[in-house]
Amino acid sequence: METDTAPPSVAERDFPLGVPGFTYQDLHREDRLRDLDALFLAEIEREDGPLAQRLRAYRQEPAAWDALSRSRLLVDAARHLSLFVVRLFGVEREWRAQGADAAPEAVLFRFRRDFLVRRAARAPLPEGFLTADPAPLEKTLRMIERDLHPELPWQEDPELATSQMVVSLLDLESEFQAAIRQKKIPEVSAVSRQRAAELLLR
Repeated sequence: METDTAPPSVAERDFPLGVPGFTYQDLHREDRLRDLDALFLAEIEREDGPLAQRLRAYRQEPAAWDALSRSRLLVDAARHLSLFVVRLFGVEREWRAQGADAAPEAVLFRFRRDFLVRRAARAPLPEGFLTADPAPLEKTLRMIERDLHPELPWQEDPELATSQMVVSLLDLESEFQAAIRQKKIPEVSAVSRQRAAELLLR
């Protein structure tokens, strides 16, 4: 189908992005993409120094990272990247509305994949587990759930609350392992250290 309307010029296809100093056409320029990437890394450095160290280490030597470490790094970095891209294109309101609906499903998915499939299903049952009195176990589970994590929605949605608890503990474990055992980050972040201390005091 022919039309007399001329295609838009480069100038007409350009517009300022949500990050000051950048325009849409900059996304097609290699040098400006490097500048944008440097800005993104600088923001991560300010917000989460250990994550920035992990990301730089991965970029320098990706082959040295095992599949699980890469997966966790991508998940951790994706949160920052999502916020950056959302701000870049000025779609914060739409993103928040969509995220509110998708967040519970994302937590449930991670719980099933990272804990149930990769850990629980592969772990052998303790000796005598099937014939043991369940009352002490139920008491211990309730203590771990309600006493250590009272802020979660145990009454309204126990499945979601369990998933949120386990995922948060997996993230905490991952950061401590990356710093202490794997030596992939220089130290555990202050936020994670505080969270671990709070759990120990409860």
